[in-house]
Order: sequence, then C-alpha cells, then structure tokens
Amino acid sequence: MEAYTEDLKDGLQKYLKAARKEIAEKKKERRALKDVGTLEEMLDKSAEINKLETALKKKQRELYDEEDRLERERDAFLEDIRSRLNGEIETETIMTFSFEIV
Repeated sequence: MEAYTEDLKDGLQKYLKAARKEIAEKKKERRALKDVGTLEEMLDKSAEINKLETALKKKQRELYDEEDRLERERDAFLEDIRSRLNGEIETETIMTFSFEIV
C-alpha cells in the first residue's frame, strides 16, 4: 500500500515539475519578445503562460486532494488490521474423544 501511494505521489510530482519547467521556458520566451516581438505576440505568450499556470494550480490542488484521499485509505486499512488483531477468539468444543490405555 505504501509503495502504491508513493508511486502516485511521485507521478503527480513529476508532472508538476515538468509543468513548472514549461512555464519558466515560456516566460523566458516572453522576455525575449520584449526586444524584438510585437505587442500582440507578447500578449499571446502571456495568455499562454496564464493558461499553463492555471492548469498547474489545478494539478497542485488535485495532488493535495489525492494525498489526502490516499492517507485516509491507508488509515482505514491500518485501523481494519488493528481491529482484526484485537478481535476476540472464541473456542467451541466440536468433538470429545476419550480413550483408555490398557
């Protein structure tokens, strides 16, 4: 269960890292446009950056929600195991054998 949880978190973290890198590259491109680009190109690049940042924020919220869900599942799983370990043991006589040594 721990490995599954970590794999999901790692996958989401990698996505976020890639998205941040893409945003940084787009910002660099926008800065380069200040010298040689038109105002329209700069506005288009800014709109593209805003769209990427919005998507990044959404994914971050999803990551936090997913982490919370996974923690709740893990806690429920562990509680289930604890309750099974603390369960009562019942004994019931099914058969009785008697024998005599001669």
